[in-house]
Amino acid sequence: MQIRSGQSETIGQSGWPRFVGIVATYLLLGPLIGALLLFSGLVLLLGLEQPMTGRFMGDVQFLAASTVLWMPLAYITGLLPAAVIGVAVAIWERRKGVISLPIALAVSFFMWILLFSRTFDPFVPGDPSVYTTWLTPIACLGATGLCTWLVRLWNRKPPQNIT
Repeated sequence: MQIRSGQSETIGQSGWPRFVGIVATYLLLGPLIGALLLFSGLVLLLGLEQPMTGRFMGDVQFLAASTVLWMPLAYITGLLPAAVIGVAVAIWERRKGVISLPIALAVSFFMWILLFSRTFDPFVPGDPSVYTTWLTPIACLGATGLCTWLVRLWNRKPPQNIT
């Protein structure tokens, strides 16, 4: 493909700043978005369990404070998966020229299986941590999807005049 200036553009010619930017997006925003999605899911489940009462609002305030206080834990547990997902998406973009959502989601699910499935015990009745156990993969996949959307949005190439 020829661009107006006479230079040819080939797939995979994006530079290192773009590669680093893709990885940095996943690293910086992935754990934050995952924690917020986990918080939102817990509030939703809490709201389904009990009606909108003063106790519900107190529980929501407690969850919000817990989310803020436990944010460093979200980054501690989420940095490795976010880095692996970011590197995989950046490598795929560099080789194929496209930011792939299926690749990002597959790597995210693989990282969840690899890192978090050891704590996965879905058969403990009445245990409130079961909610967190079931919401963690949803939060991981949701954060990956949102980060991929943001990377696609930020790395959208402007239209070129083809001659």
